[in-house]
Amino acid sequence: MEALKVILLLNENGVCLYIKNYNLETITNGKVNPITSLICTILLEIFSMERLTIAERMTSGRSQYIARCRAESKKMRRSSSYRKSDEAMKERYSWEI
Repeated sequence: MEALKVILLLNENGVCLYIKNYNLETITNGKVNPITSLICTILLEIFSMERLTIAERMTSGRSQYIARCRAESKKMRRSSSYRKSDEAMKERYSWEI
């Protein structure tokens, strides 16, 4: 967990990390806050699990798409409606051009 390593490095150098969403400070009154460390560890593990779940879902969806294309003897590609015409692209991104 690289994020935990960064938090520990900041704490060792006396830098307080403030997490606004959860109103947490890693250092209070000059000491490392153990409750914040525990909460950060739990949150980072939950984020890690969620990242793995998303990867599994993506792999599953990709596998199902490949199987469906093979069963229907289709080429695997984006639909023809995915690509916009040059005029539509110019109209949509006129401020960038």
